[in-house]
Amino acid sequence: MTDAPVPVVQHAFVFREIPVDKIQPNPHQPRQHFSEESLDELGASIREKGVLQPITVRDISADGVEAYELIAGERRWRSCERIGRMTIPSMVVEVDDDDAVDLALIENMQREDLTPMEEARGLASLLDRCLGNKSEVERRIKKSMTYITDRLVLLELPEEVQHMLDQGQVNTAQAKVLLAIPDAANQVKWAKQAAKRNLDANRLKGMTQNLTGNGNGKKSSSGDKRERRVTFKGLTSGIIGLYEDTQALKVEKLSPDQRQTIVQQADMLITALRDMQEQLKSATSAATEEAEEEETEAAVTA
Repeated sequence: MTDAPVPVVQHAFVFREIPVDKIQPNPHQPRQHFSEESLDELGASIREKGVLQPITVRDISADGVEAYELIAGERRWRSCERIGRMTIPSMVVEVDDDDAVDLALIENMQREDLTPMEEARGLASLLDRCLGNKSEVERRIKKSMTYITDRLVLLELPEEVQHMLDQGQVNTAQAKVLLAIPDAANQVKWAKQAAKRNLDANRLKGMTQNLTGNGNGKKSSSGDKRERRVTFKGLTSGIIGLYEDTQALKVEKLSPDQRQTIVQQADMLITALRDMQEQLKSATSAATEEAEEEETEAAVTA
């Protein structure tokens, strides 16, 4: 895996071999997690083939003390540190503080290996520097407005869930379902359930519909149509009645249009019943697991 090049062609620059220990990380780097394994692999490659792509830095030397701040290439720099390499080929660009921050954020937001939360934090920083103008952020990083909005909303999740996103324990599809849950405690609870039981987004949505206000993941408003109230007795009676009707149906007496209508409605019904069956199985499994955990805790405290 290589670091994406930073778009700095509009700035003056020089190439130079710079001492590794004179370089400082960029405080505006959105990436917070560096895999030890990937750093070791990159270090082995550098030891064998050298640094194939220079890093990008700016000169921040002061009072006769040589120093540089990273703009792009932190993995390469860290890997060189790990293998004890003394210098690293660098492109030194002439930029002021504001341009340096912008370049570091834009370069890192164009990468493909950031976690969703790293992207969200980077976008939030860039949005702040663009004075809240999402269109300007869209122009700078070449990402769609939908993508930007979907990432930024992740910052509304509890810190514990954000950490799980950083660790890859939940994904963005599951996070979207969790965001529809109105309280943080249940968001954390169901994030842990999704990770523990390997629930995909659809199963998670089905199991949390009663927490979101309605079945489409949106809170219900006073202007919404009144929800149908379904009882256990009414549902089971309806299913049995439908079963008996289908057994008694004389298909040959139906017109082609009637047959087609029933086929379409049957497809809808089969899908709904399968979803309901899956939700019931999941709910039963969850209840069983919770009961077992309570029994275990009771036995420990007894």
